[in-house]
Amino acid sequence: MSDKSTVSTRNAEERYTQIMNELTTAASDGKESNTAYGLLLIGKSIDELAEALTAYHTTPRDKPHVVHEVFGYMPDTRVITTIVLNTYINGINSYLPISKIAVRIAKNLQDEIDFLHLESVDVNIFRRTTITVATKSRLHEKRASLRWFLKNAAGIPSFAWPDNEKMAIDHALIVFLIIILASSK
Repeated sequence: MSDKSTVSTRNAEERYTQIMNELTTAASDGKESNTAYGLLLIGKSIDELAEALTAYHTTPRDKPHVVHEVFGYMPDTRVITTIVLNTYINGINSYLPISKIAVRIAKNLQDEIDFLHLESVDVNIFRRTTITVATKSRLHEKRASLRWFLKNAAGIPSFAWPDNEKMAIDHALIVFLIIILASSK
């Protein structure tokens, strides 16, 4: 083998090792949605799921499902879809049961609703909150910072659905996601 091909093989092996280390780290941190394949899954699914959510929301019904409540707080279905997909991919890759994934989706949606509310109340506090939350590495620290700014800086309560609504909303969103992913095969 020539020196050039040996160097090329060594570079490919080093790159492979680097990618595998990044994937292992992402998997252990529960952040596989940030990996190349996680982003690919999200990129391939986001428009389809957002369109399905929009169609579902705009279809007239006698009695709307509780999931319609989400649209009242977050009218952008792409934001909802991104949260659902990120949380779902991270959850299934961490081997979490669907009920725990549903709870995480609810908490992540509630966080986004809190950020949107904070931004509408006071843009300066919103910016400070965003900067502070970005410096935190653990999710519970990020949430604690957000709650602190809501309560102490802006004087507004954090948003939370009742548990029964939370589960109904999240299970509906997960079923939607599974149906869309299954139909796109």
